[in-house]
Amino acid sequence: MKKELLNILINKLEKTNLPIDDVEFVLSKDEKILKKLALLDKELLNVVINIILVYKDDRDIITAIELLTNAREDIVRYVYLVLTNKDLKETGKTLSAARIINESKEEYNAKYAYRVLFNKDLIKAGKTLSAARTINESKEEYNAYYAYAVLTSKNAIEGGMPLFGAKIINESKYEYNAKCAYIVLTNKDAIEARIALDGARIINESKYEYNARYAYKVLTNKDAIEARIALAGAEI
Repeated sequence: MKKELLNILINKLEKTNLPIDDVEFVLSKDEKILKKLALLDKELLNVVINIILVYKDDRDIITAIELLTNAREDIVRYVYLVLTNKDLKETGKTLSAARIINESKEEYNAKYAYRVLFNKDLIKAGKTLSAARTINESKEEYNAYYAYAVLTSKNAIEGGMPLFGAKIINESKYEYNAKCAYIVLTNKDAIEARIALDGARIINESKYEYNARYAYKVLTNKDAIEARIALAGAEI
């Protein structure tokens, strides 16, 4: 059976212009992997070969192929980019990251989850997977966008509160709540005064856009912060 598979694959691989060493490596893989390759068209075959060359280990290869082939059409490109990124591979998180992308309910969840997975500051802080899961909880695109903006903010990361802030953004009922909350959650003065999270919660309670705008201006006002009246002022 494996000999038949090899003959089929040799014919397919001859059309890929792969270096001979890569061809030999692909053909040395487990029979289960070879069976999957034999069923693929040329375009998908090239994609899966790239995955094989990144992962090497047969078990990881099988898992990666399943993640890719099970991905929805609207998010498959994000799954592929995650699976084949060598920098992310070195962290040992590519398969977990691809699973998170596959769990995305909407394309915008996948798009912003993908972006946080490659943020250098989040990688350094060890929060990429948690950040991507938080994006997947976003129910509207504006939630996902502003949650992503908070998660990748240097001020928020250095203040140790990007995940908490993003979760608050996910609770925003309207875009103006999310936008104004984001401004506060990434404001260095508000973060240092430890009023950013409570301030964002106050903004989320604003029923009208003018209330939210007034609140964020008070919460980011240096004089109000230094006088310790910003939170009280925002609630007016």
